[in-house]
Amino acid sequence: MEAIEIDATYMKANIYDWEKNPTKFVYKGEKPCVIDFYADWCGPCRALAPKLAEVAGNYVGKIVVYKVNIDKEKELAKLFKVQSIPMLLFVPMKETPYVSMGNVPKEYIKDAIDKIL
Repeated sequence: MEAIEIDATYMKANIYDWEKNPTKFVYKGEKPCVIDFYADWCGPCRALAPKLAEVAGNYVGKIVVYKVNIDKEKELAKLFKVQSIPMLLFVPMKETPYVSMGNVPKEYIKDAIDKIL
């Protein structure tokens, strides 16, 4: 599954409007999603990306995968308190999103996606 590269404008319009809901994450999407916060220079980020794509490929039509380049999207990195990368944000439809840090194994990604479904 190909991840969709997004910026702050896309995030606000389609995923989460932090100005409208500053104290609570209110998801605007139609399917659960995974947001991968990364940087091009980050080795663990480059190692995680193909694992995420492979696992997410088993959920085509059920989830959406987004990517946020923290070097280009400093506002989003600050908003989501990204302190270490790679950082995955797993976003269910109604419950609170949760964060995973580091180059996690494929099985962890699969379990986390199953949880948000």
